[in-house]
Amino acid sequence: MVNPKLTMAGYFSKNTVSNATIICHFTILYNKLTVMYKTTKKFVDQLAYEIIGAAIEVHKQIGPGLLESVYHVCMKEELKQREIPFVSEMK
Repeated sequence: MVNPKLTMAGYFSKNTVSNATIICHFTILYNKLTVMYKTTKKFVDQLAYEIIGAAIEVHKQIGPGLLESVYHVCMKEELKQREIPFVSEMK
């Protein structure tokens, strides 16, 4: 299985806070899905692929070096357009 944390790190530079935050939140979500909901490996792998694709698209469209809040808004919109359910800033 491909580690989604490493996959995302390969696509994004490690210099921006927003990319590190995306990786962190995605890793937490990934772990919660596999433990709490006992989802299948295939489901989690497909979800990881779709989320990474959305993050790559956002990065391609707006580029590096912006504030985290800009990436946050764009990522929320991209996930909505792809009909991927999510919770923003879960506590």
